[in-house]
Amino acid sequence: MASIGWKKFKFFDEERHTGAPFPEGVTTACAGINDDVWLACADGLVVCMDRDLSIKSTFPAFKGKVHHLNVSKGKLVALGEEAEGLRSLTLKIWDISNLRSGTTPPAPASQKLFAASKLPEGTLQAAAAYVDEWPAVSVALGTSASGVHIYKGDATKGKLTPAPFGCRVLRGGGGDTSTGAPQKSGSSPPSGITAVHFAGSGNSLHLFALTAGSLAAISLATGQFLLEDECGAVPGCAAVTSGGELLVAGSDAVHFYTAEEGRKAAVAIKGSKHAVVAFRHYIAAAVPDDSSATSSSSSSNNAARSIVLRIFDASNKVVAATATINPPLKWIVAGSRGILTADSSGAAIRFWEKPLEQRLESLFRSRSFQLALRIAQMESASVKTIAEVKRYFGDFLYSKRDYDAAAVQYAGTVGVLEPSYVIQKFLDAQRVHNLTTYLEAVHEEGIATADHTTLLLNCYTKLRDVSKIDQFVQQANKTSPLKGSGGGFQSGTHLPYDASAAIAVLHSAGYNDHAVFVALAAGRTDDYLSILLEDCHRFDEGLKYIRGLGRRRAAAALHKFGNLLLQGDSVATTTLLMELCLPATTTTTTSNTPSTTSRTAGTSTSEQQHLDQRELKRQEEEEDAKFVANLTNFTHLYTERPDDLQYACVTILAMGHPDLPSKQTLYHTLLDLYLCTTSGSTTTHSDDSTNKSQITRSAATLPDAGGPKSAMPAGHAEALDLLKRGWQPGQDPAYDVDRALTTCRLHEFPQGLVFLYTNRRDFREAAAVLADAHDWPALLEICHVHGSAATGGDPEVWHDALEQLSSPAAASPGADAALRELLSRIEAEEVMPPMAVLPILAKNPHLRLELVRDYVIRALENENRTITADVEEAQRLKEEVRKSEDALKKLTTEPVIFQSSRDSQTGAPLEVPSVHFLCGHSFNLRTLGDGAEGQECPLCASEHRKNKRTTAKSPRGGR
Repeated sequence: MASIGWKKFKFFDEERHTGAPFPEGVTTACAGINDDVWLACADGLVVCMDRDLSIKSTFPAFKGKVHHLNVSKGKLVALGEEAEGLRSLTLKIWDISNLRSGTTPPAPASQKLFAASKLPEGTLQAAAAYVDEWPAVSVALGTSASGVHIYKGDATKGKLTPAPFGCRVLRGGGGDTSTGAPQKSGSSPPSGITAVHFAGSGNSLHLFALTAGSLAAISLATGQFLLEDECGAVPGCAAVTSGGELLVAGSDAVHFYTAEEGRKAAVAIKGSKHAVVAFRHYIAAAVPDDSSATSSSSSSNNAARSIVLRIFDASNKVVAATATINPPLKWIVAGSRGILTADSSGAAIRFWEKPLEQRLESLFRSRSFQLALRIAQMESASVKTIAEVKRYFGDFLYSKRDYDAAAVQYAGTVGVLEPSYVIQKFLDAQRVHNLTTYLEAVHEEGIATADHTTLLLNCYTKLRDVSKIDQFVQQANKTSPLKGSGGGFQSGTHLPYDASAAIAVLHSAGYNDHAVFVALAAGRTDDYLSILLEDCHRFDEGLKYIRGLGRRRAAAALHKFGNLLLQGDSVATTTLLMELCLPATTTTTTSNTPSTTSRTAGTSTSEQQHLDQRELKRQEEEEDAKFVANLTNFTHLYTERPDDLQYACVTILAMGHPDLPSKQTLYHTLLDLYLCTTSGSTTTHSDDSTNKSQITRSAATLPDAGGPKSAMPAGHAEALDLLKRGWQPGQDPAYDVDRALTTCRLHEFPQGLVFLYTNRRDFREAAAVLADAHDWPALLEICHVHGSAATGGDPEVWHDALEQLSSPAAASPGADAALRELLSRIEAEEVMPPMAVLPILAKNPHLRLELVRDYVIRALENENRTITADVEEAQRLKEEVRKSEDALKKLTTEPVIFQSSRDSQTGAPLEVPSVHFLCGHSFNLRTLGDGAEGQECPLCASEHRKNKRTTAKSPRGGR
């Protein structure tokens, strides 16, 4: 009977065949290819039967008894007698890989074992042949004298030789029943070797040899005994599994042996055994049917009892199949897909193992979920199948309210079963611990979504399990990084969970250090700095992190988080900003990386890709090193800290870097700050008045621009100096003049306006600014310096200055004196005629006469003198006209006689040709040169031209 504690299931389908054409006198049987069965008989006949037990092939293999039959690697190996006795024992090997129904295999390779060697002592009781690597073949013979003879050779050469170590003799071959050797019912203990089986391969090939009371493992390489034990088996009650383990079936148990470990285990299967075979992980044992007789039955009755074939799954304690066989059992064979037995009546039973799905269904029906899981794992079932088993198991445990065990099973379904199925179950049951266990498994598989991460962290925070939170967030790093942001890893590490969800949950739950760690590990700069600065107030770490980002990313981070950093450490923050607004001091070293445009000979694709990536990274680093931030983009950070911003601008400009891209905007910003400080439009709220002294100011003071300064507020003086340094004489301005004018006008900064208008040679505008400011001395100065067109000035400034000083709006201290001075300068330099000055003065009805009386008197006197001179000049000219008219009349009515004999210019005697002018002067033609015709007298020409001009100026002459 089966041992107590074994479960019974029907894992095999049973097919019964009656009247199968089995041959008589079968001595050995084995399974073939595609579930074929090979049978060998005492008369030497070999029969191959198909899967349906129809005869596929039959042929006489030997003339005598066949002792062994084996199919291995497409070869049929047989040991048989060609005549009576061992002398004729022959090994034959057929190629059956292409055997078809109704045909016989080709001629075999044949070799007699004892053709030239001494016959072994005793009779042959067990035989085995094994093909390891074709054509190498090994043969083992066991005799009644407990000797084991081993032969090895090349099957293609037809030569087998005894092993050099000779015959090996086993102890206990006499069949001593005290050893507990199993026996067949009603038989006496056999003597000698009862079974030989090959196991292993290659250099580890060895032979198991058994007697009724002992067993041994013999190395085929050395002949040494690898194992010896006092446990034996009768013929048919030992087998070798596919894994190389020896099964020894005794009356109380089935023992497992390996050559390396010896006896490994024993499975309690009560009752004497008729036969035992190994099929995959099953043990098929034929035992007497205990139910057909009482326990006191005699040996003769035992022989008549039915035989029961039971198939055991020893590792799972399962009886997988049970069938009754009519005694006696003739043979039993284990193939690749099932087990076949036959009795003496010709009846056969074939056991086909059911598909795994059917076996699992039967286990589900009986709620044997643990057993189903073990079997699925043993069968190397698919992940989907194992997950399905675990789901059923989990559902069963959940229904029993064993939530902890259910969570363990559900965790094994991750990646196959939809997580929402399990999550909903534990949410409904309000089992936070179990839900946590399952969600951890989801994350370990790397299939967690943002929702899963959020839910898991919510579970942790609800449980207040800080250690679990630590373990979760640190999955990217084995060290503990929560004491600092570094953590021993690089920012941007891939995390096995959704970083954004983790950060949100941890931050909202108040686990800011953990949120900071996750943000840093995931390379989420904004999240990291936001929590680090706003919640943790770790400003030093924030600044250190920003410095390591690279110039472009650091500028972006400062733009976003500058307000927080300034509140924490304004000095360090401003220093960092100034560094970013100046070109990098270090230069990028040119890489020696080969050009990626042409592939180097012998470079693999992966290596080339690596080189391309390095080159791209190098180019990005170079571009980043060239980046220079614009301070204007950060001025909003200093709304309440104008002193800090002013210091930054001054320091950057003082560096004097020629390639500073934001130089113009720095001037504009600094100008605004100087003027705003003076006007008091902003208030400084610096928390630490000593911060400025913490930064070295050696480079913060601009050199003096030179030139006199009028008394003005400090801010205006600095602003004017800034404008002058930004627009040196003979150079282009370093700032936008129009914008600077707008700023100066907005902040009512006349000195700056005057400087800018003067430099751009807009003197009238400059004069207007000075007039509006009632700066009369400066107005007079600009008229004096820039009021002459001959020196590049604009004479109109005199006109504008006169209008300003003579207007009613000019009433102010010093205006009267300035007007007198202006009129005296106009008079002295004759830049405006009195007739132009007087109408302007007359526009102001309130202008006191005493201010202009002296000027008017002098103007009238000058005018009278001019009139008198003009009258005298007119009389003189009138007389000259009369004289000219008389001369003209004389020339037209009387002949002119030229009596001069000498050249009027050189004094030389006149020669022919000569030229005579009506004025009385004569010249040699060579004295006048070429083109003398039509010329004026050289001596009278200047006087003639003067007369012409005078005539042209007169009213009559101009007509």
